[in-house]
Amino acid sequence: MDDSKPTDRVVVLETQPNSNVSRRWFSRLGVAVPAIIGGAWLRKRALGETATQGYPQPTYLPSGYRLLREYKHPPDGFGDDDSQLAYSYTNRSTVPLYPIRIVITKRPTQPFFGTGAHDAALSLQLSAGIQAKYYDGAWAPTGISVSDPSSVPMSALRYWDTANVHVVVFSLGQFTVGIRGFRAAGITYEELIRVASGIRQT
Repeated sequence: MDDSKPTDRVVVLETQPNSNVSRRWFSRLGVAVPAIIGGAWLRKRALGETATQGYPQPTYLPSGYRLLREYKHPPDGFGDDDSQLAYSYTNRSTVPLYPIRIVITKRPTQPFFGTGAHDAALSLQLSAGIQAKYYDGAWAPTGISVSDPSSVPMSALRYWDTANVHVVVFSLGQFTVGIRGFRAAGITYEELIRVASGIRQT
């Protein structure tokens, strides 16, 4: 089997009703915190074949990477939109567990998680003439703990971190796609762009 190709889908994870408080808090902060994805506020359910029907899919993944999970309505995407799907890919040997995460939506209601209120580092053209924006980092938490995040300035809670996470965002037909990669796991700029260029409509 060619390890650079995605494997069959596994499961969808769907947010529980009691995740609303956590979703609002992280949405306001807008930080890219891998630990919050796949936490106790997500539950497994069987994946129906229609869940991803018609959604774009990656045609390229770095060597050794496989699909780990699929999520419906993820908390780290484009806002509160039920049309969102997220795919997490892993090589099962790096931290975080899923160094590549792809989120796709039909109706974005906010900028891609972790990039809001920050300019893209550059605009570029992917294959087939698709225009994309590349973010050289993502918002990360400062570590300050407060009971009410709305009571302090945003700058006290987050900073723009270019050490690890970087992001590509683009439109593909009726869809908006966001791809998050982790440099610490070997997802370089070149690999991130190659993954983005390989996203195809099914």
